[in-house]
Amino acid sequence: MEKAHSKYKKVNYSLKDGLNFYFGDENLAVQVKVKPLSNERIFFVNGNEIARQSGLSTLKKTSNETFRYLDSNFEVELYVESFISGRIRCTLIKDSAHFATLRFNPRTFEVEHKGLARVVKESLLGGLVGAVSGYALATLFIL
Repeated sequence: MEKAHSKYKKVNYSLKDGLNFYFGDENLAVQVKVKPLSNERIFFVNGNEIARQSGLSTLKKTSNETFRYLDSNFEVELYVESFISGRIRCTLIKDSAHFATLRFNPRTFEVEHKGLARVVKESLLGGLVGAVSGYALATLFIL
């Protein structure tokens, strides 16, 4: 299989917007969106919705979608590497050539995008709030 490389690749995640994979070059922008609650998958090319998957087919470990856009054949494969850890791999193939592969790992995503200092601060603050509220509840019910 021939290899073509994406000029930009990006993975974005939020509870509101879900998981988004972005691939592209100078004349192509592909977005794969996975909604958080319904697990619905929506495929966009240059801002136009091309395909949509929903229902029981989205619960499989591997999900493929093929479509044609402006005389190019595309195939997108979403592969859940681990259900327990939530690792997902998204591969885009354009005209039988590997275009790009992106991976999402929720364990490392926050550290990579927020920065280690912010994650440590949030963890310490969360621990402090938990300790104070736990102590307050324990003393309230013991006395």
